[in-house]
Amino acid sequence: MRIFSLFFLITLSPNVYANSVLKQKYPHGLLTEDYGILEENDLAADAKNNGPYPYDINKFQPAYMRWQCFPTEDTKFTYEKWKGNDPWGSETKIVEMCAYSFYAQNGKISHSYSGRRAYRIEFCKDLQKKWKQLTTNEPYVCLNGSPDSTLKEVKKSKISLYEKSWTWNQFKTKKGCYYYFQGGCK
Repeated sequence: MRIFSLFFLITLSPNVYANSVLKQKYPHGLLTEDYGILEENDLAADAKNNGPYPYDINKFQPAYMRWQCFPTEDTKFTYEKWKGNDPWGSETKIVEMCAYSFYAQNGKISHSYSGRRAYRIEFCKDLQKKWKQLTTNEPYVCLNGSPDSTLKEVKKSKISLYEKSWTWNQFKTKKGCYYYFQGGCK
């Protein structure tokens, strides 16, 4: 009886069913399980905008956005800052600039989701605040972006690790979503 009950609970669990349906329907747009965070419209928008094609970790494949979900404890948000010319104002005005990255470790592969250009420091501070707000006490976070590099081997002492770079588009937890482009997080 216990085995039947366990089988019944697993096969009829909404999250298990939703994950398998989303992965079956969007095999090129969802590269991991989604842990009940993503909805069909998250994946459908990417497929509609860019036309899906198979993911190859060893190829440069810009354009098609793909989702990956990670344990939050295996992710972090960071940014670098410096002083530079104001790109949106007077070219002689010096302002504090930044470049951000979301990092996610998945076994021996480190995924780096970065921005498209440099920003004023306020943008990175706001992004960090939103990241903390949406990921605090959440077991999983999903990142969306397009792959913009091939897989690169990085030697650290005697250990071989690999890095994959992505252009970030949005992130989502069960608390909510935050995006770069207008119209995200529908």
